Amino acid sequence: MDGIVATLGKLTKEVKPLSVRMEDRQTKNGKAKTNPEMQSKVNTMHTTGSIYRPTLATTHHMPKPSKQMSPYHAPQPKNPMQPHHQSCLIIIMHSTELDQKVLHPRALVTFINNTLTGSEESQHIRVASAHYNQHQNLILMTREDQTGAKLLKYTHTFTHIFRVLEDTLELMTDDQRYKVQIDKVWTGEPGMVHIPEELLEELEYANPILKLVKLITNPKWIHSIEDLKNQDFSSIILDLSTEDDAM
Repeated sequence: MDGIVATLGKLTKEVKPLSVRMEDRQTKNGKAKTNPEMQSKVNTMHTTGSIYRPTLATTHHMPKPSKQMSPYHAPQPKNPMQPHHQSCLIIIMHSTELDQKVLHPRALVTFINNTLTGSEESQHIRVASAHYNQHQNLILMTREDQTGAKLLKYTHTFTHIFRVLEDTLELMTDDQRYKVQIDKVWTGEPGMVHIPEELLEELEYANPILKLVKLITNPKWIHSIEDLKNQDFSSIILDLSTEDDAM
């Protein structure tokens, strides 16, 4: 009996290493060891409903960025010495030159503004500066927000300071203009000279097409009134606002 027990114990020892070697061989062949106890605890789950199938990602268009407002830049003031300045009013003397010592620009500005303020209809107009150009013409500059054309409407309130005949004084704005010279125009009866209004009337009567063009000012003689008294014919200048009218 003892011999049988000994033989069984010997066989048991030999079977155990063989079992270990068989498990190692299964692991090398890609079969994982499974613990029976763990396997019994695994639950099988079944789901119902439609099967989710991934699709291509939908392209979302990003909203276009709104245009950024450009920064505000305050308008630069215009140079008063540039030609065709809207704030400019030119005063031209045809018979004599202005005495700059008596009519000093700074004193003129003060006098003109005081005169304009004294009238209810012109108290909103202001002259900012005055100077003489190379032709000895007086240049008046209004405020930047006003124009020489507006000042022209009220020049009758202060032109008496120049102490000259009205027909020898020319007032004009510094607008873009096109000049046309007409020669051999009759000056008028002996000792008399046609004034600008009479010139315009005679020209429109002889040339009806002149009523279709825009004259900036009335026609004016190229010579002084005193010289014209001794001339039967002379030349006049027309100031037109557009090049087409001048053609």
